[in-house]
Amino acid sequence: MSVASGSADPRTMAYDVDSRPAAYAASRARLHTLRSLSLIGAFAVVGALPLVLSRAFDVPFAVTAPVVLILAVLYWVADSETALTQRWMKGRTGEGAVGDALEGLRWEQYIVLHDIPSAGEGNVDHLVSGPTGVYLVETKLRSYLPVHLKKAKRQAAKLHDELGVWITPVICLATCEQEPVRHDGVWVMGLDALVPWIREQSNLPVVPDRLARFATLL
Repeated sequence: MSVASGSADPRTMAYDVDSRPAAYAASRARLHTLRSLSLIGAFAVVGALPLVLSRAFDVPFAVTAPVVLILAVLYWVADSETALTQRWMKGRTGEGAVGDALEGLRWEQYIVLHDIPSAGEGNVDHLVSGPTGVYLVETKLRSYLPVHLKKAKRQAAKLHDELGVWITPVICLATCEQEPVRHDGVWVMGLDALVPWIREQSNLPVVPDRLARFATLL
């Protein structure tokens, strides 16, 4: 990720950000897909083993009974990997939609960053900084849990320590229509409401040089 500043004026500072929305979710989906395919291949090989042994070496099927247990384990793990793949693919779709909507703010003196690493917690989906303040945006498809609220607040607090300004935590429900509502210190809203809501806020912006130094470390 690269950041280039062309002027000291915050209104003309340019950020050349290489990351794209949902890159992290896409990489996780690819990882679990490869694992699932590998396990399916192993399942096929192990499943054929009893037949090969019985025909080539006259080994009784009873001797190869432990293979059944191995097959059961392989099937369970492969099924789990497939479920994770589907989960990350849905996450990629949601994050991509939210990220694309936020990208439009770049024309309005906002800086938009995606997939910010968060030590021990994966990543922050989106960070938006502009004249109305700084916002951490986490994407969920249609629902959220108390643990998601706690995580958003925790990550916002970490970014506050790094940027020295209040970070507003937001959960965006990518496939739901919901007006902005504050739940346990976190704003929750649907995708259609997100960008207009950010424009309407009046929080303190981050010092551009500090944000630039933060971005160069990503």
